[in-house]
Amino acid sequence: MEPGMFQVEFPNFGNNLLRKLNQQRMEGKLCDITIHLQGQMFRAHRAVLAASSPYFHDQVLLKNANRIVLPGVMSPKAFENVLASSYTGKLTIMSPEIVSYLTVASFLQMWHVVDKCTELLRECQPPPTPAPSQNQSPSSSNYLSPWHGPEPGAVLPAKFERTEEDEVKVEGHPEEEEDEEDPGEEFQSDDEDLALDIPVKKRKLGKNPDVDTSFLPDREREEEENRLREELRQEWANKQEKIKSEEIEITFSYWDGSGHRRTVKMKKGNTIQQFLQKGLEILRKDFSELRSAGVEQLMYIKEDLIIPHHHTFYDFIVTKARGKSGPLFSFDVHDDVRLLSDATVEKDESHAGKVVLRSWYEKNKHIFPASRWEPYDPEKKWDKYTIR
Repeated sequence: MEPGMFQVEFPNFGNNLLRKLNQQRMEGKLCDITIHLQGQMFRAHRAVLAASSPYFHDQVLLKNANRIVLPGVMSPKAFENVLASSYTGKLTIMSPEIVSYLTVASFLQMWHVVDKCTELLRECQPPPTPAPSQNQSPSSSNYLSPWHGPEPGAVLPAKFERTEEDEVKVEGHPEEEEDEEDPGEEFQSDDEDLALDIPVKKRKLGKNPDVDTSFLPDREREEEENRLREELRQEWANKQEKIKSEEIEITFSYWDGSGHRRTVKMKKGNTIQQFLQKGLEILRKDFSELRSAGVEQLMYIKEDLIIPHHHTFYDFIVTKARGKSGPLFSFDVHDDVRLLSDATVEKDESHAGKVVLRSWYEKNKHIFPASRWEPYDPEKKWDKYTIR
């Protein structure tokens, strides 16, 4: 930071600004967009919606919409609270309504709300049921209890039945009885293998084909949409740059009480300041009062409007802006309509803009035609012809 320069911060300025905007929204003042949902109407500010929701951003900037109708699958109460959170940064959700808020946030692409709703859903889910032990048979609750042999009258598998040959062998060789494997242990081992081999069936959650889920988050679809949106944005930007690089011939008149016409070639993307700089270089040769003047001392008057220096010709061409006495987006030469016999009849013609010294304007702004000039306001529309 340079010496002598101070930086002052206002920590609560942003919160106070949003609080006042929210108050205006609730009172229905200065709102410039209307949202319709299930017969209900919600007023809001386009700038706030575009900043908080990518969906509203596209609707406002790309489609220039001031009225949006949302699908009826969303809950009006949930939408109203989500809309209010764009101004307050707070959201109160009851656990049975989490899915409704998740639906609204997913459609509006408000991912910070989607993440919070997803976390709340995880917290509200009951703890999972513990899986059966690997040493326990799913069909027996007391499998781990010691096995004391078959009960009287129980029928054993064929491999556990004693034959006469086995009995003779046992009686004839008592020492082999100790080495023989206990059938209970073999039965337990086989049953353990059976328990391990049986897979635990998990419930599969499939998609219901009868339910429209196009508004829910889909990573692949979102990536594809973002890719297409970026391609379209890049294509649009390239076209606009091509338009801005096109040359146009501008006819202007240096006005000191009478007109002195000149022409200059400029690009559509050039600013009014760049145009005045080039025009000043041409005019200095013929007018001595301009030899010491700078661009900041000049004014550009088009269709009785004082055009600010930062605007470009492209701005007026794209918006088809109009002035008090004709279009601002055309720069070809026509006779001044005020010199015609019927000056009140509007013609779709553009008149040569005037280049004026500010000092001359301050001395003569009470005299026609300077008395008609006024600063250009993009919010003000001049659809009707105003020459009287």
